[in-house]
Amino acid sequence: MKIIVTSLFIILCLFLTSFKNPFKNAKVAISTQLCAEEEEQEFVELANGKIIKGKVSKCNVFKTNSFKAKGSGEVVIDDVKYEYNDIVAVQHKKNRYKKNADGQFAKRTYKSKISVYYTWIDIGGGSTTRNFYYILKGDTGTLVEMTVGNLRTMVSDCPAAIAVLDEYGKLTGRAQMDRSIKVHYDCIDMYDKCSK
Repeated sequence: MKIIVTSLFIILCLFLTSFKNPFKNAKVAISTQLCAEEEEQEFVELANGKIIKGKVSKCNVFKTNSFKAKGSGEVVIDDVKYEYNDIVAVQHKKNRYKKNADGQFAKRTYKSKISVYYTWIDIGGGSTTRNFYYILKGDTGTLVEMTVGNLRTMVSDCPAAIAVLDEYGKLTGRAQMDRSIKVHYDCIDMYDKCSK
């Protein structure tokens, strides 16, 4: 009896280790935790293109994303205060923030050749929020909405990344909705692996 139980246990272990979890390597898009290895110098980038490096002692640009508070907040770097409207990007501790086309700051949640930024808007007086995701190829330029079309444009020089999007395009209905975020990150990961 002991041999049978042990054998069943070994077979079960082998079965479970061979089972592939499709979400094992998926990034959690809602997370706002940055890559732990980032240790970049703090800075403020102004609308005129000037970058001011130093120690950021106050940064409240991301916490004010709502229709009422849009355009508010400030950053203090080396005891000099910069107003919300004068800033286009901020590096504070391990957090990178960049303004989107609507003038709101988005927080970088995933860094790679194509980085992902996240922001939210309060649409229910504090009870309801809506999340928005943006992508940026490289470190400069304008954030664009994270969509299949925008990704396709950014990864057009990598056939393997395009193939990920093509497979996603074959899905319909609920299956497509359920896999949308995972596919975006899978495409970005594949693009990182492309040799140029």
